[in-house]
Parts: sequence; structure tokens; C-alpha cells
Amino acid sequence: MRHTRDAYARRNKLLAATVDSLVRTFQKRVAAGLQFGLGFVIPDQQEQARQTTDFDLFPWLVIKAP
Repeated sequence: MRHTRDAYARRNKLLAATVDSLVRTFQKRVAAGLQFGLGFVIPDQQEQARQTTDFDLFPWLVIKAP
């Protein structure tokens, strides 16, 4: 398969959307943990995923469009 600049742009856009979704989910879980009890500990800043460089891309991952 030939990789074009457009293909890389689409992949990067998809990766950014995926990371944004993961970050939002993580933040919701932190907020829920804070409401759950006093024993909850917020993870350190370096342990929190915030950008695409915080993740490794596995080239065998396939996402099927609906």
C-alpha cells in the first residue's frame, strides 16, 4: 500500500482524536474517583496521558469504519 501525504494526515488526525478521547475518559475517571471517597489519589502529572507522544502506535491496529 502506498502511503501518501493525505494518508499520513488522516492517520495523524485519527490518532489525535483517539488521544483526545482517551484523555477525556481519564479526566472523567479522576473526577469520579474524587467524588467516590477520600482515599482516592490523583495520579502524578507525568502519569497522565495528555498528547500523542504519550502513546505508542501499533501499526497492526485496525479500525473499521461504521
